[in-house]
Amino acid sequence: MAILRSIPLLAFVVIVYNAMVYVTGPAVTAPVFALDLPSAASWTVTAGDLLVAVALLFVYFEILKATRTSVAAVIDHALSMAVFVVCLLEFVLLPRFATTTFFLITLMAFIDVIAGFTVSLQTARRDLTVGTLDR
Repeated sequence: MAILRSIPLLAFVVIVYNAMVYVTGPAVTAPVFALDLPSAASWTVTAGDLLVAVALLFVYFEILKATRTSVAAVIDHALSMAVFVVCLLEFVLLPRFATTTFFLITLMAFIDVIAGFTVSLQTARRDLTVGTLDR
């Protein structure tokens, strides 16, 4: 069960994006729905927009997961780094991934890595400080 908690949530977004790019082609930019706003403007949401919104939500949960201090947290950080490296390589090397949507997903993977390590270090420092005061 600890292994399942170690899987970075952004990996699922990257997998879905890869599937959309390679299986359905231009479906990432296809409109999913449109809303007429009170300003008389129409807001069109694409599949890529929805993926970015889901990725933002997942980054929040990844930062919450970073507050854990366990072996699963270390595995999660390592896998998050792997997700970021895969995203970066796909963005730079594969033409189908040179989109703003995928760049934002890559940026969120980077933020996940940096925030995860920062939060973990702060949590570990706090735990170390509390542990030394008890003695």
